[in-house]
Formats: sequence, structure tokens, C-alpha cells
Amino acid sequence: MAMPRTVTVIGSSTPLGSAAVERLSTDSSVVAIDGTAPSMPLGGVDVRIMDPRDRLLPLALEGTDAVVHAAFSDDLTAGPDALYGHNVGGTRNVLEACARADVGRLVVLSTAAVYGAHADNPVPLDEYAPMRANPGFAWAYQRQVVEELVEDWADAHPDVAVTVLRLVPVLGPELENALSHLLAAPRLLVPAGGQPLWQLLRVGDAADAVAHVLQHDLAGIYNVAPDGWLSTEETAAALHTAVQAVGQTTFAQILRAGQAAGIAPAPEESLAYLTHPWAVDGTRLRETGWRPRSSTRDCLQAFAESRQGTVSIGTVRVETADLRRAGTVAALVSALIGWRLLRRGGRS
Repeated sequence: MAMPRTVTVIGSSTPLGSAAVERLSTDSSVVAIDGTAPSMPLGGVDVRIMDPRDRLLPLALEGTDAVVHAAFSDDLTAGPDALYGHNVGGTRNVLEACARADVGRLVVLSTAAVYGAHADNPVPLDEYAPMRANPGFAWAYQRQVVEELVEDWADAHPDVAVTVLRLVPVLGPELENALSHLLAAPRLLVPAGGQPLWQLLRVGDAADAVAHVLQHDLAGIYNVAPDGWLSTEETAAALHTAVQAVGQTTFAQILRAGQAAGIAPAPEESLAYLTHPWAVDGTRLRETGWRPRSSTRDCLQAFAESRQGTVSIGTVRVETADLRRAGTVAALVSALIGWRLLRRGGRS
């Protein structure tokens, strides 16, 4: 099957959107839409600076054969209102624009977090499992709301082929997000008593999945994940680090203190996703011919190599030598939090 002639990627400056633009531009004419200009525009790509919530978005979609919606914030610490306006409000506008522009194909980049992290989750979760995103964690719960909007819109527009890709967490040497900060810490911190299972997807494999569903005209919901998963101990071994189990209450206090100082990678409401399993079954997409080029272990090893000589304390990246001079992780954390709080106090 052939790729669509023209594909518009909305959210083209996000890590996933940028990777999709690069991958799709080898086979299709690509329009890249985002409120932020790309750091390195690709030759031949039609770049249009426009917020995905702009009411003029339908005009920008005229003539496109397919739309890839990647305009989602990956800032887990953003407030619920900011996330809602960006993710849910933005999706509403994208859907309305697709309808007005008579777009025939829509691919939405969702997250496996919509299944929720619960002690009674089956392992693994397939596409028939209900969405049970943890309501207290706004970033995950609002992505479930996005999927519900897309499902209702697809029912009302049966002439449009709609695909939802539920991606496991995406990791890459170049990415700076909550996951990269967690994995680059001096120790792999996990809540005591938790049994998380680690599944990670390379950014390029996610982009390949987008191209695959477009080329093969696949509609419906697909989990996007490598085969299998790793335990916390296996994950730490791949990172060449050790596991540090922290009590749930203490872990929440650390995140709260970090959030007050502006260096927490995620809110305390996200703790369930580090405690309970939410590994998914990617068989359905693989049966169509898609194959990831990297395993979870491959992703972790490449990431560890890219971060040699540095560690992350919350969202702050520091040299390993500085950590040795501080004496302990706790000393450096305390110093960073105190410094950030002093700076914030001076600006108030």
C-alpha cells in the first residue's frame, strides 16, 4: 500500500511530532504545524507556525490527506488547567478542524497510561482492557478524556479512518522529560513495596509505527510497545545503577519538596505509575507487520551511555564529580532544593 500524498503533523515540535515529521517526509509531502518553530527544519517540509488551538486551523489543513495529532504536553508537573487547555482543548480544535477540512485519515498519538496503574491490572494489558487512568494524576486522566473525545468524534464521522496509538513511555538520549530525569538519577528510586514493570519505546520506533499505520491504512486502537518488559532490578542493571526503595510517604514528601523548589520531574499523584504494573501487549500491531528496532533493554543501555558523567537530581542535571564532592545524594538534593527556594523567594 502507498503512503498518503500529503500528511500534516500537528505538534511537530514535540519529540514525537518531530520524529514523525522526519520519518514521514521520506515518503510523503509533510506539513508541520506547531506554535513553536522547529529547532532544525527539514528540507522540503512546509513549516507553519500556528497554535493547534487556533480557530484558523481548518484553513491550514485544506488539501491534506492525513493528519497526525501529536500536540500533547509531556510536562507532568503542569497544572490541571494548563494541561486541560493544551491537551483536551487542543484536541477539540484539531477534531473540529479535521471535520471542516474533510480530512480522510487521522492518527492520534496517545499513551498507555490511559489504562491506569492499579494493583489488579492484568499483565499484560491488551486493547480490550478498559481505560482506568488514575483520576488524581491529571496528565494521565486527561489523556483518557482525549481518547473519549476522539472515540465520540470517530463515531460521528464514520467516513474518516481514525487510528489511536497507545505508546508506552518513550525514551531517547536526546529527550528531557520526567522519565529521563528518573532514570538518570544516582539511584533508581522506586516506592517501597511497588512492583512496576518497565516498557520503553525508542522515539524512532514510535515514528515508524505512525508511518506503518498510515501506509497500511490501519484504523482502530493499537498498543505500541516492544516485546516483554523488565523488572526494576533488570532496569537498574541495564542502567548500571542500583535500586533505592523509598517509603511511599517519604517518596511523596520528596516530590512535594522538589515541586516547591521547581525541580520535581513529576507530581506526587504520579506515584501509582511507579508502584503498580501497566505493561501492555503489543501483539495486535506486530501482527500487521510492524516491528520495533530496539528492545526496552536497548533503550536503557543507549540512554545510559548518553548520560555518562552526569546525573539528574530532579530536573537538574549535574556532573558526577559534583555529586562526589557533595558527599551524598541527600546533601546535594538538600542544597539544590534550598538554593531553588531561596531564588524563588528573592523573585517574589
